[in-house]
Amino acid sequence: MQNDLQNMFQAVDDSSWDGYKQSLKQALEAGEAAGISHHLMERAASFAGEYLAQKVEPDLPENRALKELWQVADNKEKRTIASLVVKLAKKS
Repeated sequence: MQNDLQNMFQAVDDSSWDGYKQSLKQALEAGEAAGISHHLMERAASFAGEYLAQKVEPDLPENRALKELWQVADNKEKRTIASLVVKLAKKS
């Protein structure tokens, strides 16, 4: 299951903020079409946030802000951030 969640976020475009939101929206739509629950998508977003915070140096101000928020957040706050990112992407 974790591999499925990882794969869902691998194609996310991080070259621009709008590209990031649009490609994340497409990944979420693909996940929904595959029957992945909203809860699991939020878990995937949490996984992606953790991975990005540890492995990727942000080049966009928005990504830098998200990374800094992620780094100071506790686990409950990280789940909230992930949930908000999912909502933001769906709205795009």
